Amino acid sequence: MNVMNISSISNFMQVGIRPWTVLGVLTMALWACSAPEDENTGYCRLSCSETALAASNYKIALRIAPDDFACTAAEVDEAVSVNVKWLITAPIDRIGGGSSAEVERSAIGFNVSFGGSPKFIDTTPAGNTDEPGHLGVITPQSEWCSDSCGLATVALTGTCSADKDIDYSVMLNSGAAVSEAVTWTSKKPE
Repeated sequence: MNVMNISSISNFMQVGIRPWTVLGVLTMALWACSAPEDENTGYCRLSCSETALAASNYKIALRIAPDDFACTAAEVDEAVSVNVKWLITAPIDRIGGGSSAEVERSAIGFNVSFGGSPKFIDTTPAGNTDEPGHLGVITPQSEWCSDSCGLATVALTGTCSADKDIDYSVMLNSGAAVSEAVTWTSKKPE
């Protein structure tokens, strides 16, 4: 009788454990999927805690540039915000193919350089930057790096003039890599 009970228990364990294992795995998967995301939502996460500078073979290519725009009378001498995005890539050699491919690079720290006259106005958040050459950069310096998709995003604020069109220009640089200048114009009200 003891032999039969042990055999019955063994059969039950073999049949009974599989459904419990599957149920446990499904429960853990659902729990992981329902966990709240952090403040950087979406697929392209930004983490600038350990950044590197770009090497000379890295490329900084423009992805999104502001269009020229005409100011309204209500916008004269007011802050006008724009976003500029670049893609930072680097070549890698393909295994066995003898060719290379461009891959996105995350956590590449950068600097912002301006042109145009006048420069961006000072509407930066308090404590954003101590450097007067960066006045008008809304993006905090703690976020001056490319995200996990290789995108480097900078939010800027300029002004509109009642008297003249204002040309703006901005570049991104990191190590030996420099982007082309991105330019746009805020046109005076007509």
